[in-house]
This record gives sequence, structure tokens and C-alpha cells, in this order.
Amino acid sequence: MLSLDSQVLLLVCSRLGLAGDSDLAPLTLREWNPLARKIQASAFQRPQELLGQGVEEIQQQLELPEAEAERLVRLLQRTDSLAIELERLASKHIHVMTRIDSDYPQRYRQRLKEFAPAALFYVGEPALLGQPGIAVVGSRHLDQAGQECATFVGNACGLSGLVLYSGGAKGVDTISMNAALEARGSAVGILADSLERSIRDSGARSAMSRGDLCLATPYSPGAGFSVGAAMGRATDIALESADMVIMRPDLRLVADAVALSKKTFSMLFKNPDTKSAPKIFRFFPAEPKRVTGTWESPWTRSSWPNTWT
Repeated sequence: MLSLDSQVLLLVCSRLGLAGDSDLAPLTLREWNPLARKIQASAFQRPQELLGQGVEEIQQQLELPEAEAERLVRLLQRTDSLAIELERLASKHIHVMTRIDSDYPQRYRQRLKEFAPAALFYVGEPALLGQPGIAVVGSRHLDQAGQECATFVGNACGLSGLVLYSGGAKGVDTISMNAALEARGSAVGILADSLERSIRDSGARSAMSRGDLCLATPYSPGAGFSVGAAMGRATDIALESADMVIMRPDLRLVADAVALSKKTFSMLFKNPDTKSAPKIFRFFPAEPKRVTGTWESPWTRSSWPNTWT
């Protein structure tokens, strides 16, 4: 059951329940983030308090231009159509989580911060989102060596218990994902194509019923494929979900990446004084802080506040 705060976020930041020919545009993340801070600092304090408010009250409390206040009110007036659309999606086992929800992947909050998508639509096991894993992204057109590499990586993920992340597209993404699932592993597809169309695949449905697969998208579930979506938010989320990213069909690069990471951290610990460290490392704090008996690295701790915003 979505909270009222989450419903407001969907109303203002998604196209759910909007007519296809509507001239009303939802807020982008660049518009929502500063607005969220204004709401928190105002007498409203939370998004749900916007429901039922008039243009004048919203304009006054949030110090918005009249046109923007009218836009917000119009977006918030489609609660009935939103409820109908959510019910329709639920009948297809498509659910949604918003950045306000406690079960929203913490890794997305930490890594993407204000650019974490306002909502994620998903089918399958949501607990897989944000789990440790390897992302595989690459071409739709592969030679034999590329296919074998994608299959090997997928099998390795499945056998080792790591989640395989991909964009779910043809080529590298699909081959590696299927290989992971065939090895009885788990996979997450962050789609730039229609989620509603993707769940028609019998193999995907079977994997989701076992809890081995989650398909998710930051876009409306019925939206078709676009190059911009594939190269934009979907790819960003897939890459930021994983602990390692494989982009070329050469497994020797994995060993190179491990060796490079060891050398990097060796240099960090040999240079505790960040002023004398190489310039590339100067953004790292010199000393981690001890918190309740455990070491917490300041450079991995999220600066994004753990609030509804």
C-alpha cells in the first residue's frame, strides 16, 4: 500500500493516469528536488499536505510563480485516474516503489543521490535490487567470442551467488542474463523498453516466479524503447547497482581491474595526508570515523539525507 507521500510523488513526477494527448508535463528530478526542499521547509512539511490545496495557498507557502502553482494543482487533481492505473498495473503484477519508501534500494540513494529516480516500476523479486553484483553492458551485435564471454560471465555470476545486472536489451545483456538464470543464479534488468511487454516472455515469468529475476524501469511501464532512455537513466542505474562493470568481451580485464584496485588502495593508505597525496586522491578524507564500535568510511557514506526528499 503506497503512502500518501508516495502517491503525491507519483502524481507530480510520473505520467501515470495522464491522457496521452495531455499538455500537462510531470516534474523532472531537477524540478522536484528543489521543490521537495521547499515543501520540507514550509508549513506543509510533507508532500501529502499538498493534496486538496488551492493555487493561492501553494503559491504563497512555496513561493512559486502562479503558473507553477497551477501546474502542481493540476497534477495533483488526478488521484482517481492514478488509482485506476495502479490497479491495472497490479493486475499484471507490476508494482512501484518511490524514493520516499523505506524499501527503496539504499544503494541508489547513496550512489545516485538527488539523481536517484523518483519511482521504480518493477516485476519480480524487489529484494534483488541494490544487492552486490556485476553489471554487464555492451553491444547488441556480438561475434562468437563476445557471445561466449557473455555466457561465461553470466554462468560465473549464477554459480557464485552474485546478482547479474543488465539493461535487458538484445545481445550482451540478454545472453549474460539468461546464462545467470540457467545457472540458477539471480538477475536484475533495468529496462529502457516497455516493462509491460517484457513480462510476456515465458522464460522471464518463470524466473520471476522462482524469485530469481527482477525487471525494473524508471520510466512508465507502457513506454516503448528509446535510444535516449537506453543511454540515459536505465544505463546509469544498472551501472551504479553493481560492484564491477564489464563492458568489453575480454575476461583478462577483470584481473587487470582487481590489480588496479589493489594498487589504488595501497597508494591511499601510504598517503594518509591528503595534501601530499596525488591530486586524483585528494578528495578522500584522511581519517575514517569510529561510530558505535565500527569503522565507517566518510567517502562511502552517503551525504544524501535519509528523509522523504
